[in-house]
Amino acid sequence: MPEHKFNIVDVLQRRGHVVGMTGDGVNDAPALKQADIGIAVQGATDAARAAADIVLMSPGLSVIIDAIVLSRMIFQRIKNYCTYRIACTTQILLFFFIAIIWQDFQIPVFVICLISILNDGTIMSIAYDSVLPSRAPEAWDLPQTVGIASSIGLVGVASTFLLLYLAQCDVSGVGTCSHFFDDTLKGLGMPQLADAQVQALIYLQLSIGGQATIFVARTRSFFFSQAPGRPLAVSFVFAQIVSTLLCVYVQGFLNPLIGLGMDCGDEQHLAAVNDCTRFNSTTENCADMCDYDPGVGWKYACFVWLYCAIWLVLQDGVKLLAVRLFDMQDPEKAERRRVKIDRKILIGRHSRLLGPSRDRSTLRSTCRSTVGGEDQLRLATPATAATPESMLDPQPQRDGAASLPQVVARLEARIDELESMLAQQRASS
Repeated sequence: MPEHKFNIVDVLQRRGHVVGMTGDGVNDAPALKQADIGIAVQGATDAARAAADIVLMSPGLSVIIDAIVLSRMIFQRIKNYCTYRIACTTQILLFFFIAIIWQDFQIPVFVICLISILNDGTIMSIAYDSVLPSRAPEAWDLPQTVGIASSIGLVGVASTFLLLYLAQCDVSGVGTCSHFFDDTLKGLGMPQLADAQVQALIYLQLSIGGQATIFVARTRSFFFSQAPGRPLAVSFVFAQIVSTLLCVYVQGFLNPLIGLGMDCGDEQHLAAVNDCTRFNSTTENCADMCDYDPGVGWKYACFVWLYCAIWLVLQDGVKLLAVRLFDMQDPEKAERRRVKIDRKILIGRHSRLLGPSRDRSTLRSTCRSTVGGEDQLRLATPATAATPESMLDPQPQRDGAASLPQVVARLEARIDELESMLAQQRASS
């Protein structure tokens, strides 16, 4: 009866379930309208189509599963995009804002444009990324997304400022280089960098570290737990090859930027190069004052790649900590999700007991009960045909059709019984 279907949907909704309903006739229209997701199958009447949210154009119900899986994958990609965009924007904009005000660090405008162009190419490939659909329905949680993305971005800001501190040297006689540069980089045959070369170094770190953030943002577990899609991996590799070659081999055609593959000599010579790039950047090719040595540039490029790889692991650790903190703040939500998953597993076990045959003369409905720590199955074989209420009731009524109040009462009692059994199993385990 239409009233039975409508009340079954209503009872499940009042229990906090997201209810889907399929139908094809006029008598299904009220339940289709009431359900969270009403689905009209192929050949449904106009009334059912008007009341439904989705209309199937092909026979069968397997397309519903495909639609659910695809929609959850799309949701995952959208969430990954938002997380990466917030994290990457936080890293780049916050670094430039603080560096320009605090240290008067400047970088050519075309470098910022190049970062944006290469980032956009990688971002577009997120639409084709390989993702796993969630096991349970997800709701949009803006504070959690912003919090996790901001924590990732702040780690990126710290990494860029640390590299700027390690690479910059005061050649005016007021200060000196960092101990890391004096003790480590010079020992590896990596000469001191001019200010224009430091700009190239920071650009390379922002390009590699900023785009590598996408591998951290696309998972809620370790970044290596899920392989990225081929379009995403190819676009990332291509963008970083372009950035690395540009930073190593650029000489004078991107004035005032000087590539890492240039050896500008001692501190006195570096001071002259810095003055050239600061005051005569448009009239003189300052790169001509340095010797071309691509081997030095590749050493610095490899150092930046290794540096970004180390900070990628640190970003991933901070992300895992942020995810754990947000999950701890909402224990009821996590508990409800576990209950729903357990209930679906239990209902799936009941369904498997029905067997693969479509033409059944009897319906075997099961329920699991725990007696003395052992699971026992109770089977009921009603003589009537299968109905929605009989599938939920372990002992359907055999003597005639049940009245509507009886159906609703048995349905609520059966749901209470299932929830109590799940609670007992969870407590015993």
